[in-house]
Amino acid sequence: MDRASLTSEVSSWISGSNNGYFITLNTINKDKISFEQDLSKIAHKLNDYVYGRNYRRNFKRLKIIAGIETGKENGILHAHLVVAHQGETNRQLFDINCYLRRHWYKLIGLNDYDGSMVNIQKIGDSDSRITYILKDTKYWLRNDNLNIIVL
Repeated sequence: MDRASLTSEVSSWISGSNNGYFITLNTINKDKISFEQDLSKIAHKLNDYVYGRNYRRNFKRLKIIAGIETGKENGILHAHLVVAHQGETNRQLFDINCYLRRHWYKLIGLNDYDGSMVNIQKIGDSDSRITYILKDTKYWLRNDNLNIIVL
């Protein structure tokens, strides 16, 4: 699948929702499997925080897609996440930011919640955010190692 097709498929899955967040999560890790497990854990925690009982009962779920990248100079992993919802949450950006920082830093074993390991913004234009997280798709597809995960 080429980049344009992948972008189109992901955009239709997100269904043009401009409700949500664009999140960058940095780590101190170089192990992709461990990093993917951490992303899965944080996605579970975020779903539970946003939807609570509705998530635990499988009634509601955030749409989360992540693009994993490797730092060019140090080889350390980071991920860009598009997190979309249909506007049915009472959680504000500030609340999500505080919750995500506290749990991400704990998950990766750091204590400084005010550091630069988490960056969260409103989603804005979801199509441009999706295009951004898929920017290295050709590289990863050439190496049979797709860097896109759905959480």
